[in-house]
Amino acid sequence: MRPAVLFVVVVAVAAALLVLPSPAAAKKAASKVDDSNVDPEEFADMAEVESTAAPTTEPTQAPPAAAGKAKEKEADEESEEEGAEETKSESTSTGADSTEKPTLKHARGSGSRNWYWEMLALAGLFSYLMNYISGRNKNNRIATAWMRAILPTLEENFSHIGTREGQMLVQESASEYLVHNTGRRFCYSLAAMLNLVGRHDLINVMSNLNNRAKDTMQLFVHMDETSMDSFVLAVVPKTQEKRIKKEFEELSFFTQPANGESYGLTNHFVVMTDSREAAEAVLTPEVKQVLDKYKNDIDCIVMSDQFGAKADQSAATDAAAAAGLRKVLLFRFLTPNLEEDSSPAVVFLKMALNMVDAVGRTVLPPSSKTRAKTKREEYGARSSKQTTHQARMQRAQEAKEAKMIAEKRRAEQMSDEAYAKWEEKQQKKNLRKKMSKATMVMKM
Repeated sequence: MRPAVLFVVVVAVAAALLVLPSPAAAKKAASKVDDSNVDPEEFADMAEVESTAAPTTEPTQAPPAAAGKAKEKEADEESEEEGAEETKSESTSTGADSTEKPTLKHARGSGSRNWYWEMLALAGLFSYLMNYISGRNKNNRIATAWMRAILPTLEENFSHIGTREGQMLVQESASEYLVHNTGRRFCYSLAAMLNLVGRHDLINVMSNLNNRAKDTMQLFVHMDETSMDSFVLAVVPKTQEKRIKKEFEELSFFTQPANGESYGLTNHFVVMTDSREAAEAVLTPEVKQVLDKYKNDIDCIVMSDQFGAKADQSAATDAAAAAGLRKVLLFRFLTPNLEEDSSPAVVFLKMALNMVDAVGRTVLPPSSKTRAKTKREEYGARSSKQTTHQARMQRAQEAKEAKMIAEKRRAEQMSDEAYAKWEEKQQKKNLRKKMSKATMVMKM
């Protein structure tokens, strides 16, 4: 049974136990209801039968004074009996009303049902713990199967696999795994990342019951500075075009989208590039065949010499970024069934390596290089302008904060009368600012 289903079953059982009363409380309530169901007429008939069945004795004739006292005593007894009968009739009437809608109340301090809440909490904790263990183990099995599948290809193409300590597969979290590779022609490094669904998190699992998230495989390739000409290229599904443009800033500045059919691909893809020559050289027949076959598993392919992605990158790419390597190839694929079939991961890796070789062998004509150089100067000027504007705003904010600190220090040295005047002046100044803002809003 899956952990999520187990949790739902346990919660349902606990909720049922919360609704049902305890055996002692149910027995007590049933006895109360039985007592309240006595009919008043039957009670009166029973009293008459008992009175007739009792033996009667003829009273002896008493003296007059004793007879008067006896009569008074009998009258008092009769009045007491009438009052008792009235109270009994009222109690029976209230009991009859209570039989119509019996209510079972549970005393808070009785302690007979306090353990239900503890059981519910323990059930939730047990379900979360079981889901964490099973989800973590499943992710470990998927990562092991993925590493076992791609290891032969990595060994054929790279001279060093894993970290300096000799660890090949690095687990960065319960759902993220990394393999760092170096020592290949045209590229500085390749970081193969496996981002799995958070199966260890029960809340994440239950939130993904309707929205089926998929495991993803990412390849970050940092190219050598002399192995890639200046161009930007992206191959993405049509449905993901807007999202990818937001993620990679340079695509909106350098490229124009074109239908995939114009480059020999299916209508499922959009090709964005600033150099048609580079796109035709990189999209070889072998690459087109893989893209057509696995079109539903391609999230994005981005190649840029001005890489400025907002996407999260692993620690393995920090060294390349620190070295000033901005020429990056990014491949992102969907791999939903790696534990059952890891062959697509091998196909994606081989396709990425073929594209790395194609990029390294691509040489743009002089006209394309001149056009690319001019465009990148504009991009650099815009970036420097934005950087200058941000630096100017930061300096203005620092100067404002320094001025406020100096005014506060000066106010601490003032006399009481001077401080009161200064405080009143500051209040009027703040009021004028608020009034000016309100006037601007009304004009808009």
